[in-house]
Amino acid sequence: MDKILAKTLFVGQNIQYMPECHSTNDIAAAIAKTKGSWEGTVVVTDHQINGRGQRGNDWQSAKGANLTFSVILNPSALSAADHFHLHYVASLAVFNTLKAYIKEVKIKWPNDILVKGKKICGILIENSISKRHIENSIVGIGLNVNQDIFHYDRATSLKDLTGLDYRREEILAVLCEQLEAAYLCLRRGEVAALKSQYLKNLFQYKQPAMYEAHGEAFSGSIEGVDEHGRLMIERAGAVQYYDFKEVSFLY
Repeated sequence: MDKILAKTLFVGQNIQYMPECHSTNDIAAAIAKTKGSWEGTVVVTDHQINGRGQRGNDWQSAKGANLTFSVILNPSALSAADHFHLHYVASLAVFNTLKAYIKEVKIKWPNDILVKGKKICGILIENSISKRHIENSIVGIGLNVNQDIFHYDRATSLKDLTGLDYRREEILAVLCEQLEAAYLCLRRGEVAALKSQYLKNLFQYKQPAMYEAHGEAFSGSIEGVDEHGRLMIERAGAVQYYDFKEVSFLY
């Protein structure tokens, strides 16, 4: 895993591999603070002891079976207020990678990836802010590849879905290519195109479904994502806005 054949300009051209670590995001963040660190550096491990999820939950992954890695990006021209644009980039990179292997892939807001309603990938983005701009961003990705036993009944993997074993290095190379392509779109200012693709493939977009907010279950329809990354749900004829921890999917 210390070298991959990614056809990229910078993402994945510098690989920092370790058999085991506490958190690839923490290590990548420390590297990003060092002078002369390379944008696109990938920190990858076979076993992450203290992985974190989007809502502060643990990310559990079988040793040596999956892809657990973090990528350093330096989107210095991106305003902190526009941080959700990076969620478009990361989510679409994973989505576009997986759709070459399997069908029925969906992005679950803000940036989980589902297949047939089960979670196959979690993404955690942590930003360092300087003067109201994002100095660097650590994009952590946990993708279930060859794991076949789960303690959570709504989790899945490529092997679980297809019965096949996969070379993690090959998938990592494709992921780096897709991440760089989406990131370069962002740097060119093509935010509208990224958002359009994100919404097109969003789980339960424009469909009636059940949600829970502030201890109350309700029926609603996802109508979009606003400029701050809040989920827009129409309920009882009015659109309500929800931040990351304010609403849950009931399905």
